[in-house]
Amino acid sequence: MPASDKPSESGHSLNDAAYRNRIFEFVKRRSGSETNATSVKAALGGVVSRFDALDSLANKGVHANLAVREAEICAINTYIIAGELLALNVEPETEV
Repeated sequence: MPASDKPSESGHSLNDAAYRNRIFEFVKRRSGSETNATSVKAALGGVVSRFDALDSLANKGVHANLAVREAEICAINTYIIAGELLALNVEPETEV
């Protein structure tokens, strides 16, 4: 979702720096159900947490093999999230 000077309905900033808020707002608007939106948001939060942890490990100079393994896991999770976001953009969700 493009950046906007106007906040979301819930009051969250959607400006250029608030990329996570814009992703969450996109998921909220495009999801066919609250369950799906909650699931995608949880997965996205997990990826963000992993990246933060990996950044922390890198700053501490932790063993390179661990850092590479964690980076690979982050990359895999990023692909999964990207697929979920693309699916939301391509076709509307239908309830089963």
